[in-house]
Amino acid sequence: MFSPKIVVIGGGTAGLIASDVAKRACASSKVTVLDEEPFTYRRPALISVIRGDVKRRKEISIFPQSYLSSLNVKTRAGVRVIDIDSSNNLIKCINSQGNMDIVDYDQLILATGGYATKPMLEGVTKPGVFALRTFHDASLIRRLAKKASSATVVGAGFVGLLTAEALAKRGLNVNLLARSRILRMVLEADLAKTVQYTAERYGIRVLTGVSIEEIGGNDRVKWVETSVGKIYSDLVVFATGVKPRIELAKAAGIARGESGIIVNNRMQTSIENIYAAGDCVEVTELITKRNTYVPIGSLAAAEGQIAGSNSAGRLIESEGFLRAQDEDFFNLYIVSIGQTTESAREANLEAEVIDIMPSSLHVLKGVKGLQIKLVVNASNNDVIGAQLIANKHNLSAKGYPSMLLDFVRGKTNCKEALKNFERNYRTFSDYILWKHLAMDYYAYPP
Repeated sequence: MFSPKIVVIGGGTAGLIASDVAKRACASSKVTVLDEEPFTYRRPALISVIRGDVKRRKEISIFPQSYLSSLNVKTRAGVRVIDIDSSNNLIKCINSQGNMDIVDYDQLILATGGYATKPMLEGVTKPGVFALRTFHDASLIRRLAKKASSATVVGAGFVGLLTAEALAKRGLNVNLLARSRILRMVLEADLAKTVQYTAERYGIRVLTGVSIEEIGGNDRVKWVETSVGKIYSDLVVFATGVKPRIELAKAAGIARGESGIIVNNRMQTSIENIYAAGDCVEVTELITKRNTYVPIGSLAAAEGQIAGSNSAGRLIESEGFLRAQDEDFFNLYIVSIGQTTESAREANLEAEVIDIMPSSLHVLKGVKGLQIKLVVNASNNDVIGAQLIANKHNLSAKGYPSMLLDFVRGKTNCKEALKNFERNYRTFSDYILWKHLAMDYYAYPP
């Protein structure tokens, strides 16, 4: 009977889903999770920790401990892996008691995740300066926010925006700094303006095209020096990106790419019995077929599922991974799928944008109804990306992302996508909009 010893290093989304899938794919397998942190949790929930919504750790757990126990998955928390001997299938680690331990495996899954980055600046190590990545980081930010009056968030991706929102809702005066613009690789510029207006409307001071040069203060942060002047701040949070934790893979002789660990369509590394998933890997992007680094939870979950299944002997393969993100931000519901014109350009694709709503109905100082964009490959008119903004209380808006995801995943021709909108309208007014756009498109095809 095939009863492999499967060891998973990392207890985040990718690691726990891999362990769950592996055990269910092969009930006789012996699955052990080694995690450096004292308990497991969903990283997106760290924003809730800052807001103060989370009262108990179990509220943000990926799986209840009882669930993993019921599967007979062994979890070992507080264990730091220091070496992998891939020739002999041995892992050297320091256990929660501080003692050296050796763990053997038949199949290994690396789900070591990533770490948040801080720039090399004077003052970046001062108390009150954070890079949000762990529960400990979020807890310290929440604690300091209770007595702070102002904060500066550096970075305007989703993590930066949601951190700024959480701090603003705690009553702090918040500055949000972006080196270029808000959500540059996620939304087209006009939709990003809608998001920026919303942030400013709720009291966040947004500074675009601004870089941070120094962090000042004596015993703790008191101000930040930027390219447009000094900003006084009791708290600084960097949300400037994630880098993969690949030190163990490197030491084990596993191949790496420009960013993370290289894997094939089974999440298999360059060593046959070692798989990798989550924020430590590069994956093949569905549209461009290029290796890319996209450290987001939805991809980590999909990667973990594939790695877990294959490690247990049930073979499944990926045709490529597609970025799909949706977030609530104050009163907005924001969706972004696949390529933007910015990311397409970086992949040497010529892309065009089609507005589902006529431009005359765009209201940049507030959202009425839906704003939807399709990003189209100019060479063949296939949909390669989609974006949506609506009021988060607009329940009909929640019905469109799945349709948009299908369009992008299937690389649907734009004309067919517009026909689908017409067939699947939600309200009469929506139908009029789809009909209006479709007629214009058919009359004047690109």
